[in-house]
Amino acid sequence: MASVAERPSRARSARRLQLESLEPRCLLAADLSDPFAALLSHGGACNCPICSGQGLVAIEPEAATAATTAAAAAWSGTTPTPSVPALHSRPGARATLYLDFDGNLEATWGSNVHVVTPPYDTDGNYNSFSTAELMGIREIWARVAEDYAPFNIDVTTVAAPALTDRVSAKIAIGGGYSDWFGSSAGGVAYIGGFSNPASNVGFVFENALGNGSPRLVAEAATHEAGHLFGLAHQASWSGGQLNSEYNAGTDSWAPIMGVGYYADRTTWHRGPTTAAASSVQDDLAILASAANGFGYASDDYGSTLVTASPLPASGSSLSFGGLIGPGDQDVFRFTTSGGAVNLSLLAASVGANLDGVLELASSTGQTLAVANPATSFGATLAKTLAAGTYYVIVRASGGYGNAGRYHLNGTMLGNTTTSTPTTPPVSSPPSASPPPAAPPTTPTTPVTTRIIDNGSAGFSTSGAWQRATGVGSSGDIAWTPAASSGASAAWTFTGLASGQYRIAASWPGSKLYSSTAPFSIYAGSQLVGRVKVNQERAASTFTASSTQWQNLGTFTITGNSLTVRVTSDAEGRVIADAVRLERVYASIGGTLVNRGALPATEAFGLDATEAVVPGERRAEIDDVVFTPSDDQKWLAAAQQHLDFMRFQATRSQALLGTAGSRSSASLAAEEAELPDVRAQAELGHE
Repeated sequence: MASVAERPSRARSARRLQLESLEPRCLLAADLSDPFAALLSHGGACNCPICSGQGLVAIEPEAATAATTAAAAAWSGTTPTPSVPALHSRPGARATLYLDFDGNLEATWGSNVHVVTPPYDTDGNYNSFSTAELMGIREIWARVAEDYAPFNIDVTTVAAPALTDRVSAKIAIGGGYSDWFGSSAGGVAYIGGFSNPASNVGFVFENALGNGSPRLVAEAATHEAGHLFGLAHQASWSGGQLNSEYNAGTDSWAPIMGVGYYADRTTWHRGPTTAAASSVQDDLAILASAANGFGYASDDYGSTLVTASPLPASGSSLSFGGLIGPGDQDVFRFTTSGGAVNLSLLAASVGANLDGVLELASSTGQTLAVANPATSFGATLAKTLAAGTYYVIVRASGGYGNAGRYHLNGTMLGNTTTSTPTTPPVSSPPSASPPPAAPPTTPTTPVTTRIIDNGSAGFSTSGAWQRATGVGSSGDIAWTPAASSGASAAWTFTGLASGQYRIAASWPGSKLYSSTAPFSIYAGSQLVGRVKVNQERAASTFTASSTQWQNLGTFTITGNSLTVRVTSDAEGRVIADAVRLERVYASIGGTLVNRGALPATEAFGLDATEAVVPGERRAEIDDVVFTPSDDQKWLAAAQQHLDFMRFQATRSQALLGTAGSRSSASLAAEEAELPDVRAQAELGHE
């Protein structure tokens, strides 16, 4: 974008625990002078997981106003270099969704004026994009492009000539909510802004989302764009009772317009909104409606035996992409003189929406083989055929929202059919790199979960580290003194299969520890991600192997090693305890490998109806379920609840007067009931 002359002055301040939300609520955020306030993506006050950011607070929490302001002041206002890669999911489509990563200025937005969004940034340098940031941009784009693949819309990083209703929408990605919005939020958009008089622009505040975590930012971007296209939230009901405004789904699936942070897969959904259990929102129908105007993408291949397309192949090899839309299947015809057929169906490389099925049928349509593995979004099929004509069928495994891009690789000995993929090649799966030209080799069965402790093989240190006993995953931790420099610790996992791995770390909590401990994740020697964590509070995302763990993110590797590294480049003591690696997906096909149900305490914000482990006592704060024995999590959640109540009371008084707000005496009484556990939790940690 063009140079920005005005920017607010900024000064750094210490980070603190505070409420974070993916989107604002009207009561808390909307200026009463905003003529479109009723169209903001929420109404009323809420402490639900997607609005409060619960479960994400230990990963680079949004800083106080002054700190966020200081960060954006480092931006010169000019476009960072190198430039954002020009990415298109469907060139020439009826409409465009522009993901703006390089800084944005809106002269007005609602009642706000001169709204500046700094560029997407994860390393503190707003004026240039690092290799890791460019990789993150590609991944965010690929994930959002997969979500909108069934529609005639181009998800792009190239700005449209103008923002026009029913033609173009924009999501500005960067900065923090305190840059201009003023209320805790991770994103904001007007419902129906794409087609009504409200703004076509939505915002994603990446600082509140794991310091720009590609997966979290992509979930937020798709969600906010969904609001622009007219979607409300998918809610959770039970017996006529509203459980939560946000349907959290399960560990394996969640609706895009619900809570998608913790699920392995998110899709569009048909389900009730907050209006009533009988008020059903059909996401796909609304997105493809005449109000938006772009509709569904054209079918790329035939869908019956009669309309079957020639199988795109060159000699005995094939490698091409396609799209399965809602209710669609792709049918291909080929002729062989006889021989072995080996086919591999691959889902999108990141953020797959499609759970695919691969079939082989005879010339009369009789099914000869079906591949529909329960633990994979892709499928493989092998069969030896006699001479004749056959059909390959690619379809979804069933269920609403099961639609997306795929890639089909394979070999067919004796094939006599020669064809080329349909053009234009807009059905190629969106990915940061082209798909392989040949079927991937089958790796040996991988170990799905590994843990390296600070005293185990695979752990190494350099610089000044000390050892403390009686605490930590295996009874000890490594730590660096405050203000030390040049120290680092590394956990190196080798012998891995290519794929996506979820990384978690453990540490005890203490006020002596760093609130910005910097962790870096490497695939081989290539940096694939960075996160900063607050070690003043103990790791608390989930419990496994009798250890409390904090998610650092999900990362893709294509080699056979992964290294997690933490350095002393932070204020306070930096702790190195244990790191846990869990294989989630194969990198190409999206294979889900033996991923059992995670504990119900995996993340803040699980729905209150989540199954309770027998013998485990529970207590509830709003819609959040906790285990009282987990003192650190309980204290953090209760304190966050009070912070939210104070914020709500202050805002309510400002907007509505004192009526309806929580009294100071009530808040003081509630705070007095908090268990005094911090001192106990820190015993032995100092």
